[in-house]
Amino acid sequence: MKEINSSVFGQVSSPETFEELLLLISQNKVEKNSRNVSFWRGQSNLDWRIDSAAVRRLKLSREITNYPKEIDENHLSYYEENLLGRARTNMFDFDNHNRRMTDFELLSKLQHHGAATRLVDFSKSALIGLFFCTTEKRHENDYGLLFGINTDVLGGSEDHFEYDFSYKEYQDFIKEHNHVLCISPPPLNNRMAAQHAVLLCSKFDDGNYGSLFLNDNSKFYKYIAISPELKIECNYYLTKCFNITRVTMFPDFTGFCEINSANWEIYAHTRW
Repeated sequence: MKEINSSVFGQVSSPETFEELLLLISQNKVEKNSRNVSFWRGQSNLDWRIDSAAVRRLKLSREITNYPKEIDENHLSYYEENLLGRARTNMFDFDNHNRRMTDFELLSKLQHHGAATRLVDFSKSALIGLFFCTTEKRHENDYGLLFGINTDVLGGSEDHFEYDFSYKEYQDFIKEHNHVLCISPPPLNNRMAAQHAVLLCSKFDDGNYGSLFLNDNSKFYKYIAISPELKIECNYYLTKCFNITRVTMFPDFTGFCEINSANWEIYAHTRW
């Protein structure tokens, strides 16, 4: 097993084959009585921190304005409250049953439609995390990152969250905890269900690895570098053996239009 140096994560494992990668994914780094359950996130570039989209957006705004460069919890909370207010002004806070969504349901829906929030997308499936690590054409020649976080260091529950929280209650709840919280979103759309989606969040932390509040015990995390060559091999197996493709990961109207856009040749997503 090779080791390579990352500018963000230091020395990380870099498997050379799909089989080596599966062994790393299944390895239990924690105690023997650990359930060995992890949530997974794939990033197409190894040199990216694990930052929420909201943090990245705030940093981008500060690069082109005279605002102070530093970001703290107050900036992040103000940004999300403003985002929720603008979404409600545009009447985006009703679900398919014409029921008005709670603040947190709306925040989850905004996240999964591409809006920048503090919530960070993970999957319960390592293979789906791998899909998002390996399929970005702009970074096909870059090393990617498959990141796993063991559920032993997460708060919350895999199948329950108090979605009737107001934003203020949600904000207070986050500030009380010095660890990452698991938010299992309700299946608001087919895309979230197909991706085995789970959302992680924490109070803001400007740590070495990103904005999630990660502790210093590395045994709870897996940082796996995916080389450009391994990306090609992984895409083959994900498509041919596991039916994990853009068609199955984005089973909605927007996804259908994207895979049938001029960005892809006609048979790019056909398995046989």
